[in-house]
Amino acid sequence: MRYPPGYEVPGFHAVGSDDWPDSAEGPTIVPGSYGVVLQYGTQTLREPLTLRLDPRIHPGEGDLAARLAFALKIQQAIDRLDRAIAAALAVQGKLPAATRAQVNATLADLIQLDIHSSEGDLLHPLKVREQLGFLLNSLDPAYQRPTAAEYATYDDLEALAVTGEARLAQLTH
Repeated sequence: MRYPPGYEVPGFHAVGSDDWPDSAEGPTIVPGSYGVVLQYGTQTLREPLTLRLDPRIHPGEGDLAARLAFALKIQQAIDRLDRAIAAALAVQGKLPAATRAQVNATLADLIQLDIHSSEGDLLHPLKVREQLGFLLNSLDPAYQRPTAAEYATYDDLEALAVTGEARLAQLTH
């Protein structure tokens, strides 16, 4: 039960490992009343759905809403960064060699496109994009308000993402 996933860079494959994935899956929904719609051909079925929290879990007042708001904020940053990366990848072949080298260097700071196994992160350092994805997905199992450290980590990664996006836009436009 998740919000829709964010945009993913074509060719980016977040390989699962023994921890949280680096993908931009949508955040998990919070308990509440929802509507379910099933469409098949011309037929549409609608049913109400009530999602309840596991009774063994007791988050504080507003904790889940704060977690969801933070997760959506991270997902928006990932979505924006992924779109900037995809746009740069789409035009990099048409750029002069010197500019292409600068684009490649900027991309190398933002995303790891050379991981092809679950152990790839042992060989290649994770970049801003993967770290944002990890942060997003690490929130899921926490039924509490995000910590000050998580917010600070996001602020640092967001600043790096914005700087990288601006640099890519400058080089490709």
